[in-house]
Amino acid sequence: EPLLINVFDRWESVPMIYGPLFAIFIGMITFVSSSLIVTFILLKFFYAALLAIILLLVWDILGYHVKSLIQKRNIIAVLTLNPVVLQHLLIDVHNDIFVALSIVAGYWFFLKKKYIHSMLVLGIGGFFKYIPWMLVVIPLWYYVMESTNKKRSLRNVFGIFLLLVVCGIILYAPFGLSFDVLTGVFRQLQDNNNRLTLFPGALIIDLLFSPAPLIMQMAGLALGILVLLVCLFFRKPLFAFTLPYAAMFFFTTMWFQSWYVLWIFFLLAAYVSFEVLLLTSVFMLYVSDFGEVSVMFIFLFFLGVYLWLGPRLVRMIEVALARGKKR
Repeated sequence: EPLLINVFDRWESVPMIYGPLFAIFIGMITFVSSSLIVTFILLKFFYAALLAIILLLVWDILGYHVKSLIQKRNIIAVLTLNPVVLQHLLIDVHNDIFVALSIVAGYWFFLKKKYIHSMLVLGIGGFFKYIPWMLVVIPLWYYVMESTNKKRSLRNVFGIFLLLVVCGIILYAPFGLSFDVLTGVFRQLQDNNNRLTLFPGALIIDLLFSPAPLIMQMAGLALGILVLLVCLFFRKPLFAFTLPYAAMFFFTTMWFQSWYVLWIFFLLAAYVSFEVLLLTSVFMLYVSDFGEVSVMFIFLFFLGVYLWLGPRLVRMIEVALARGKKR
């Protein structure tokens, strides 16, 4: 049955967890055909196209951060053939692909110094899932600070903000212009709490203080904004696009799921080592199946330290032995 016909009425009894664009997108996909198989193929094809766009943007982004062509190819290979990426985005078709595309495209426009485009992409991405909205401040800050005409730039920023507000009103109108439509979001923040899905930082805070999930999530938002502002202060825009979410995952997320990492996974490739990408992939794959976040994180952390420190210790021992022989 085409979802688009009744999607607005049905959402009265099932308040949305995500933004209105995702509900409309799913409704349009199901409206195209009454055949489940056709709808299924269309959805997979659309997600594959979105993933291809993300990879093309990442390839161009790597040109700003990675000098070696071989390294760029290896990184793209890890991203393209990654079983977690294929599982979550092409098989499970999580809507986090829209978050990933929004963040990657936002950073791509940022590198091109097209700050207005970056703000718009991040703003629109938030109507699929609210995550990218926090990052709008990054291109906004650079746009105002680098502008030679501050008054005009502030007027443009106000115009973009007004445009996004109007878009929000139009998109939410069919579902009802009321905070009741966000009941699903608040319910999810209050109810989702599982110690198996906590990173070590969040697990320690939960064991020591036992905060309510909603309080923990609000503290996480404050932490993310603080990390973002610190990155802006030190003029580290790539970190600003990624580290706030990493901090929130580690210290405050009460219901971590492996596909959340995909929000920043593609941009992490621009500054973490190839080995870290592989370890992150193993971590996401394990969590997808078993869910014990802290156990796997601690194991991979020490494995990463060993892989990084091991060769250096061996080299130090070899140098010390060589010097001893010379004496």
